[in-house]
Amino acid sequence: MSKRIYLPFVAIFMVTSLCGVLSMVGCDGELSDGLPEVIESSGDSCNTCHLSPPGPPHPADDRCYACHAATVDADGETIAGGAHFNETTDYAVVGCDICHGFPPAAPHVDVTVCSPCHAASVTADDAIDWKGGNHANGTVEAAVSAASCELCHGYPPADPHPQNDDCGTCHGSTVGADGLLLADSDKHNNGEVDLLVAVGSCDVCHGFPPADPHPAEAACAECHSGTVDDAGEFVGDAHENGTVDLKMTPAACGKCHSMPPGGDHPPKDNCATCHGCVADSDWNIITEGMHINGKVDFVSPPNCE
Repeated sequence: MSKRIYLPFVAIFMVTSLCGVLSMVGCDGELSDGLPEVIESSGDSCNTCHLSPPGPPHPADDRCYACHAATVDADGETIAGGAHFNETTDYAVVGCDICHGFPPAAPHVDVTVCSPCHAASVTADDAIDWKGGNHANGTVEAAVSAASCELCHGYPPADPHPQNDDCGTCHGSTVGADGLLLADSDKHNNGEVDLLVAVGSCDVCHGFPPADPHPAEAACAECHSGTVDDAGEFVGDAHENGTVDLKMTPAACGKCHSMPPGGDHPPKDNCATCHGCVADSDWNIITEGMHINGKVDFVSPPNCE
């Protein structure tokens, strides 16, 4: 037969009071000051309130003191009389490296001046802007300006890049017409130069088509197939190398002077036989400055100077 145990009133009062104290030391935020002298804490006890470490967007790092030095010491113990349980997340960051490196790893640029690119989450003096609410929100807040572009690659980049700062014209897959990074693009800072070529972007550098003595022809690939394809997209790495690269076909030659030329020219299309310093046996222009110079050059190697 079971027995009922009757506690005296005093014992009941003591247990009730103890429960009240325990609830106050919990997570209801009622102890904003006057904490006990010693509070024993551990990873398990931290999990009672907020997990250890808390879930995303909090970094998966349990070295609480690195960012919360006002509330937790290096041993993970709650600081007596500190700011824990005050209903506020108190930050005192001692090192950006705790979360993402300082600077972050490549492809991030090797600079530690954060505010020019991350003004929405870092103040002008490169302190973390916790009040703004954007730091540690799970999103990389980047706002590009001329100053921030300059940190990575110049604004505009050095030669052979054209000295033009209308970035969106040639880099429309990464930068908008306002010069700011596209929020939905993952191409910027990916280690590659992403070019989105169009008629407008060609005109930024050399005209479309280029001025005389270039023929008034806009089918670039017919003469520059080594650098541009039929769709007008860049091919290989020869574009913007400081050289006019001509890779011809007989049809392309015909754009300027027919193929073979008319008049007294012999009906032959093996140009290199008589013009070996100008074109090779595959109709590629091989000597810069001799072709399209207003002269008919009857010169063959090795006298191509």
